[in-house]
Amino acid sequence: MRSGLVFFMLANGATRQHRKTHAVRKYDLPDDVNGFVASGNRLLAYTRSGIAIIEDDQTTRYFVDRTTDGRLRLAQATH
Repeated sequence: MRSGLVFFMLANGATRQHRKTHAVRKYDLPDDVNGFVASGNRLLAYTRSGIAIIEDDQTTRYFVDRTTDGRLRLAQATH
């Protein structure tokens, strides 16, 4: 992650604060964030319904879906 950034878990999302400038950015998600994992320039937030990838002020969400034949697959959330 970029240095100087601090992330906080919130109900229905996460908040990023820059330590030096105190700029705050909120990332709205449909459910609570349970924890974070940093991976390069990405922050992976795990939630009750899946994961959200936060990168360059963009959020992409994924969930585990069961196919009609019973297999599990990772699918991108559309709402």
